[in-house]
Amino acid sequence: RRHTRQRNVTGVQTCALPIFYEKLVPELSKRVKKGDIIAHIFGIAYQQLSQLFPEAHHWEPGIGYEQAWSNLRTYETHHWQSWHHGKEGTDGSAYEWVCPMGHDTDLWTINGEGGDYLLYFGRVTERKGLYTIKEIARHTDRQVIICGDGDPTPYLDPEIPNLTHMPAVFGKDRDALVGGAYAMLCPTKYIEPLCNSGIEAQFCGTPIITTDYGAFSEIMVHGFSGFRC
Repeated sequence: RRHTRQRNVTGVQTCALPIFYEKLVPELSKRVKKGDIIAHIFGIAYQQLSQLFPEAHHWEPGIGYEQAWSNLRTYETHHWQSWHHGKEGTDGSAYEWVCPMGHDTDLWTINGEGGDYLLYFGRVTERKGLYTIKEIARHTDRQVIICGDGDPTPYLDPEIPNLTHMPAVFGKDRDALVGGAYAMLCPTKYIEPLCNSGIEAQFCGTPIITTDYGAFSEIMVHGFSGFRC
């Protein structure tokens, strides 16, 4: 990727900044007034703006990532807020909030019947519990579908023919796939900040089966819209 040459902006030395900075900083310089709020939707990626514009308030509006830095923060769940406080060894603050990501419910159709297959829908990575899904498939006669981007090779096995993979789907195909599942599997191994796919499954009336820690105790009601195990 191209980078700008070394330059000095409002007294702060900036070295090898990306083109994004080259276009953004002059525009912000025209607009930012004392007391304005700059929303850092990419978190730590543009933290240097807090040095360039110290007269503004710098806010991280959707923290679902591991490195937060501003004193004005909005987390996706209370569990993720607590995870950050534990990691940083800090106390609570009146300048932090919790607000889950918004969803357009018109994109999802409630399916009152569901289907016969179990579905994993998300990134294909070990941290999302794919080996657990492999073992579930080994012990059920139902079809188990892994749907998402990533390498499914470590999790597929000729001795488990009911476990299959399909590439990520979008739009109405996604609605039909999620709504047509018997249940969605979410056996995430790490402290899940939110799990959007689990929320989307519930919009379709598809129950979710999850681990019993992280955001899952906030995004579903155990025994009603899913089960934590």
